[in-house]
Amino acid sequence: MTSQPKSGPNDLTVRQQEFFDAIVSLTAARGFAPSIKEVSAAVGVNTSRGHSLMGILVWKGKLRREARIPRSLQVVREPSAEPDAPPAKARGQRKAGATVG
Repeated sequence: MTSQPKSGPNDLTVRQQEFFDAIVSLTAARGFAPSIKEVSAAVGVNTSRGHSLMGILVWKGKLRREARIPRSLQVVREPSAEPDAPPAKARGQRKAGATVG
């Protein structure tokens, strides 16, 4: 079966990845989160299985969802491997050794 886990607990099965990718693409295309019914139809599963897949993705930390609020799915972005620019100085910070005037 193609839905077996790949290796670690945070890896997604093929079906989970399809569901996750559908959420990302539908959100990008529309500008707001899709319903579970819309994502399920896009992937080709029934809504019961869609709810199950959504729950697994929330449990694995790939999605965030507000309870009892429709279309509240948020994709959790993992930090990129690229080095970030140095942080800008916060307001009120001074260089070490600077005189206070």
